[in-house]
Amino acid sequence: MKGKHNVTVWYCPTDPSRYSFSLTYGGGICNFREFVDDPYLSGSYTTPQEALEAGIAEVKSDGQIS
Repeated sequence: MKGKHNVTVWYCPTDPSRYSFSLTYGGGICNFREFVDDPYLSGSYTTPQEALEAGIAEVKSDGQIS
């Protein structure tokens, strides 16, 4: 996807010792639906850097983000 993206790292909603990421794009937010408590977060990573890198990889991937 072209344009400005924001990857934000948050605490994981199911394990506060881990991290997840959210993506915003063009004034909207991506809905991953991985967690019941927060459908806008994706993944569960051991470090904030891992979550950030996963978010960047998601932006660069060819897959569709809902």
